[in-house]
Amino acid sequence: MAISGTITVLTPTGTLGYGFGAEALARGMALGPQVIAVDAGSTDPGPSYLGSNEPLVSDFGIRRELRQLITAAHQAGIPVIVGSAGAPHRAQVDRTVALVRDIVAELGIRRKLAFIYSDIPIERAKAAVRAGEIIDFEVARR
Repeated sequence: MAISGTITVLTPTGTLGYGFGAEALARGMALGPQVIAVDAGSTDPGPSYLGSNEPLVSDFGIRRELRQLITAAHQAGIPVIVGSAGAPHRAQVDRTVALVRDIVAELGIRRKLAFIYSDIPIERAKAAVRAGEIIDFEVARR
């Protein structure tokens, strides 16, 4: 699919698993998006979820919405992009990838799948703090 000029992106929800209506998805798809993009992570609940590797949203909620998005995207011949994938851990990316693989198998469809790990090794983060490369943004604003 060659795209030039404007790209129409459908983002049906602020965070995957928080919910969206089927009618809203249908209205969005009627606009002819070239991609469905959704975020699947948030810093809103604070550092506990980020540091504990515990998912904020249940597999049930994620699976339900991914199934709707994958189905709509497949019917339209467009990709789905999921950002963040739950939290800053490889395990959350792997969890989301496993859900996608299960869903496409259940639906009997074939989709290309790419995923990117972007976590920072803990020792690198500690070294950055010691070197003053990471600072508290609230302190820095004063």
